[in-house]
Amino acid sequence: MVTGSYFGGPTICGNAITGDVTLDHLTSAHPFWLGDPDGALGCPGNTIGGTLAVRSSSSPRRIEVESNSVAGSVLLNASTLELNENTIDGNLTCSNGTVILSGEDPDPSDNTVHGTSSC
Repeated sequence: MVTGSYFGGPTICGNAITGDVTLDHLTSAHPFWLGDPDGALGCPGNTIGGTLAVRSSSSPRRIEVESNSVAGSVLLNASTLELNENTIDGNLTCSNGTVILSGEDPDPSDNTVHGTSSC
């Protein structure tokens, strides 16, 4: 779980994570990357073996969730973020005013969702 306010980062790049990932009340003065291989940082996507939940999180410089493989569902609640080029084996669910931003890079804005999508 990543929670709280950060001045720089953190970044999560190129990891194999066996369980769930939760971003909860995350704010960051600089971009937060959960994968972004074609961005300035060259941050490879992650493999997440469970669910990805993003709750009440936003950043003035963006939260970027890109090029990850998620075995479970992606649950977005009351957050603002980029969500590009991910493969989601479960459902993609947006609730409570979640905003998905278009990519700053020339990223495709689509995700591959094998379940249902409410975003």
